[in-house]
Amino acid sequence: MATEKKQTHEPDDGQVDLSFEEYEETEVSVGGDEAEKKEPAIEVSEEKDDEHQEVSRNVQKRIDRLTKKMREAERREKKPLTTLKTYRANPNK
Repeated sequence: MATEKKQTHEPDDGQVDLSFEEYEETEVSVGGDEAEKKEPAIEVSEEKDDEHQEVSRNVQKRIDRLTKKMREAERREKKPLTTLKTYRANPNK
């Protein structure tokens, strides 16, 4: 049979081990290359702005189409009523 491992429970005393025996040293440079990094960000911003304007135009076109359909439907609903009112006002015609 497989060997059985005994699980032992060690009570937590509420303290955290802060030993920094294993760490990796990294070097960080600050400044210097900031001008080069800002230019591409501006180009991306302009591309996003163009994309935003295009999406806005497409949304506005959709709103206009839906508004037109809604108004046409209202006119179709009102036309029989206006025709009936006209007929009741002048039954001879």
